[in-house]
Amino acid sequence: FLDRSLLMGGARIDKAQRRKLRNKLKRRLRQISGKNETSESDDVADISLNYIKGRAERFATERDWSKFHTPRNLALALVGEIGELSEIFQWKGDDECPPGLGNWNPKDLEHLGEELSDCIIYLVRLADRCSVDLSRAIRRKFDLNAKKVRCQAALHSPPIFFVFYGMLNTRVFSVSSSILLKNVAALLRNTPHTRPNEASMARHLQLKVSAS
Repeated sequence: FLDRSLLMGGARIDKAQRRKLRNKLKRRLRQISGKNETSESDDVADISLNYIKGRAERFATERDWSKFHTPRNLALALVGEIGELSEIFQWKGDDECPPGLGNWNPKDLEHLGEELSDCIIYLVRLADRCSVDLSRAIRRKFDLNAKKVRCQAALHSPPIFFVFYGMLNTRVFSVSSSILLKNVAALLRNTPHTRPNEASMARHLQLKVSAS
């Protein structure tokens, strides 16, 4: 809708202008929908997953959008929102994005909050349409992560290792990724404070790479 409206009259609008107009339209639609909906406990500081689930379901039902909220469509919509969230940080250095973002102005922080909210809403809606108990899944995942990565073991581990270790489960390899994975495995073997479980992960890494 937005892209079609921008082409009316033969106007040419670049990507930055289109993104700016899209964000402005989204904020306006939120304001309009907020005025037309009844508010319930919107002033509370903490919002539960069930609250988000209920509001998202009611929002879709009132507009007859549930038929479009298939898992595939919601997953793609979530990816789109994550892309918009990523654009906020694009081309910014770490010094421009310190923890807490104390050097950001209120308008940019508000925009960040809007994009984060969109991501969470779509994520909760996706879990609901997939019949996934997100609260239970999150608790289980925290427990699994705590068992998988012990605090002392992670203390001396190169952080980049965990990024590449996650790539192993995707079974997607290229020549360059295989070389990088081999380098990470070698780095782990040569790390002075490598824990036994890290050494086994390094061997597992080598096996995966050789198999690829």
